[in-house]
Amino acid sequence: MEDGSNLMEHLNVFKGLLNQLGRVDVKIEEEDQALLLLTSLPDSFEHMTTTVLYSKDTLQMGELESTLLSYENTRRKVKNSGYALVTYG
Repeated sequence: MEDGSNLMEHLNVFKGLLNQLGRVDVKIEEEDQALLLLTSLPDSFEHMTTTVLYSKDTLQMGELESTLLSYENTRRKVKNSGYALVTYG
């Protein structure tokens, strides 16, 4: 995925690839799928990736997808809000 790309489209392509692999009897464990998804994200997701990796003992795809979509939605709202945070010190 490239920066600025649509996360939902990326998830759909990712799931499609997993389905294709499943059709040829290639099994990828759910936690490995989640790790592959995290590594396919652009640098702008670096903080989210680090947080997810270090906050969970095991990764589940459904939970990861929800977390990523929520994060992306929040990022879009902040980006479109026109507000800025300024700190001094």
